[in-house]
Amino acid sequence: MTDNNHYTPDELVDYLHGEVSPGRDAAIFAHLARCAACREERDLELALVTALRDEPRFAEREMPAVIRARVWEAVRNERPSPLARLAGLLRPAFALPTAAAIVLAAYFGIPAAQSSRLAYDAAHATPGWSAAALLDEHAAEVQNPLSDRAGSFARFGGRPAQASAVPLVDTADAAMLPATDASAE
Repeated sequence: MTDNNHYTPDELVDYLHGEVSPGRDAAIFAHLARCAACREERDLELALVTALRDEPRFAEREMPAVIRARVWEAVRNERPSPLARLAGLLRPAFALPTAAAIVLAAYFGIPAAQSSRLAYDAAHATPGWSAAALLDEHAAEVQNPLSDRAGSFARFGGRPAQASAVPLVDTADAAMLPATDASAE
């Protein structure tokens, strides 16, 4: 309001366009009912808005069909940039299902892969081989004069290797061997 209790033209324009709060709208409406000067100002603003709306130069015009067709053709033929394609992949409509699939694959796939690997290892493991058994086999080959490895593994530092007292058959393995009957031969 101005000094003499009248509303400014800007306040009346806001009132005409519905850009004031409901309380302020009610106050201006009550003031306009009893103030002829403000009503006259409001009527002038309303006449100006109406004249501008009705003026053919300011009316909305439709774009010519040829221009519309060219614009749509350009839009359809435009290739998105790599950055725009990446942004398209990161949209929630695509990224959320992809992330859910990755999480589910990891949750169910890793234990399944581990159990299948363990099953593969168990199925393809060489039964009964241990480090002790491999050492016993090596010692037996070194001590055997007919072995191909006797000459190559029997040397250490240029000297012939000493014959070791390692038995050719481990005592634990010997207990598992079937007993042979000397009278059967």
